[in-house]
Amino acid sequence: MISFFVSATAILAGPPPSLIAFASTRDGNHEIYVMQEDGTNPVRLTFRSPEDISPVLSPDGRKVAFHSHRDGFPGDLHVMNLDGTGELDLTNASSDHETRPSWSPDGKHIAFHRETPTDSDIWRIDPDGTNEVNLSNTPNGHDYGPSYSPDGSKICFFSTRDGNYEIYLMNADGSGQVNLTNHAATDAECVFSPDGDKIAFNSTRDGNYEIYIMNSNGSNQTRLTNHSALDWYPTFSPDGSKIIFVSNRSGDYELYSMNVDGSNVQQLTNTQGTNETPSYQSQGKLTYANVFSLLRGRLVQGGLASLLFQDDSRLVLNPGVVLSPQEAPASFIVEGQQTLGSVSSLFLKVEVSASISNLLVRVEMFDFTHQVWVLVQEALCPTTDAILRADVGATPSDFVEAGTGRLRARIGFKTVGPTVVANWQARTDFVGWYARP
Repeated sequence: MISFFVSATAILAGPPPSLIAFASTRDGNHEIYVMQEDGTNPVRLTFRSPEDISPVLSPDGRKVAFHSHRDGFPGDLHVMNLDGTGELDLTNASSDHETRPSWSPDGKHIAFHRETPTDSDIWRIDPDGTNEVNLSNTPNGHDYGPSYSPDGSKICFFSTRDGNYEIYLMNADGSGQVNLTNHAATDAECVFSPDGDKIAFNSTRDGNYEIYIMNSNGSNQTRLTNHSALDWYPTFSPDGSKIIFVSNRSGDYELYSMNVDGSNVQQLTNTQGTNETPSYQSQGKLTYANVFSLLRGRLVQGGLASLLFQDDSRLVLNPGVVLSPQEAPASFIVEGQQTLGSVSSLFLKVEVSASISNLLVRVEMFDFTHQVWVLVQEALCPTTDAILRADVGATPSDFVEAGTGRLRARIGFKTVGPTVVANWQARTDFVGWYARP
């Protein structure tokens, strides 16, 4: 136990590391471990003879939710501190099987699936074991493996309600459940990318389990791995550039990483026994606007609330009078406040669409260090909803006000070429900053 605490201290010292939690049988039975994202310095967190599996790190990195058989079968949902102390059985009163936890981004809830002899649904519970809510509540199939979106507004999961395993999406309160994959093969084990744009999942549609990726609305389903072995349990790195997954391509189940396009596959673990159910600590934070002001144009519909979530409630602007050709005839300013302190990366996500095809959208961020507006993205505005990602580049701290954490963005729309329709409309569904410490 002394060597464990020394290792835990070493792995957690200094700036917050990008840790991977996983379950492994390398020491005899399934126990919970964490390691650095390159596979080094593995630390064992649990020391019990029953099975401990499916660990997920809390957003602040201080706790781990996991499934355990330590109180008998079929097993309960547990939470403990990152050093293995302070363990709490969250679902002790239930005789059902509860597993596959997923923390909400604010750390206030844990989604999981509860399996009974006749049914399985997605549930939500608070980290202290109170306020259980059945979210999916379908009598027609079995629902498994929930995963929160980065903004906490959505949950993806997989279900048999349409006859075979498919990936589904629902609002965080359980409403609006839709089938994303609609395929005859097995589609399972879904997880959101850190910016919420993509979902990685498993599928057998090409013969055996492979890793796939798709847009968060179910479009553009693309195969990433191509191996005769089984590849499954994908999870994204905090910056979204890599996917960690499980494969038995080396003979037993080990953890691997690859670029988000499927290239550069690297083996991270090489031990006896099984390594499985990896999950990253999500260290980034998505910040939504808390201030909205119209700069130019006419407000047709919506306001601040329209910019907070992907709920199809849009901010709609008509053009107004401008004093020079350089001004955007429809524009607005938003502010937010991030609480991470110093940031190593920062980008703005904007979902926009236009009523005409020759509308230009300009996204600017305010540089608090130099007191200037900086153009970070400019593109033709699509006529159907699409995501623009505006990265501030190598000096993200310039765009965060010292002492307050304030963020400012200016989003403008103007025509390029002849305006066919004079009273055009510019629509914005949401605006959010994504930052990493």
